[in-house]
Amino acid sequence: MVAEAFNYNNDFVKKGQARFNRANVLKLPYTNEYFTKVFTVNTIYFWDKTEIVLSEIKRVLKKNGELIISLRPRSIMDKLPVTSYGFTTFSKDDCIELLTNHGFEVVNVLEKEDVDIELFGEKFKNAFVIVKAFKR
Repeated sequence: MVAEAFNYNNDFVKKGQARFNRANVLKLPYTNEYFTKVFTVNTIYFWDKTEIVLSEIKRVLKKNGELIISLRPRSIMDKLPVTSYGFTTFSKDDCIELLTNHGFEVVNVLEKEDVDIELFGEKFKNAFVIVKAFKR
């Protein structure tokens, strides 16, 4: 995924506007208050220790830095056959509560239906949730 993101965003990388790295989210290799924004798409399902992950994200975010989490809600994920393989699913409210309980201020939430997805020859309803929060 890092190579694909790098190739897809090559112009931004060349201009110094984007960088893609692979790292262990439990111990991010960045100094304190390094980023103004952290954006993650469809990774929250795999965070074994959410309290450590969110603590690390908070550590590397500058004051008033933004955390944006994009995910498919539990109502969609629990119907997909792949989620029986190590996924933890979240509703919109679960995500909001998780962030709030870890000291983030949730400022915007978007939940929308999306185009159906096909897995293993079967169609499934689809939706997404995007939660924007600030480190205070």
